Amino acid sequence: MTTEKLQSSTARSKPLPTSWGNLLQRTIYHYWYHTGENMGIRQALGHSGLQDFVGDIDTEAPYRAE
Repeated sequence: MTTEKLQSSTARSKPLPTSWGNLLQRTIYHYWYHTGENMGIRQALGHSGLQDFVGDIDTEAPYRAE
């Protein structure tokens, strides 16, 4: 994808406050969220050496162009 496409609105008929870049990031972070849930279960079962959760993406890691 190009920077222009990642920054463009996802709406076809009316403008929305969401860009393709935001949706792509949210999809990736949503996957990580579920990975974090699985890690929590593994931790409760006594497993060790688990990864850390990413955190609040909206304020700490919003989409930014190159």
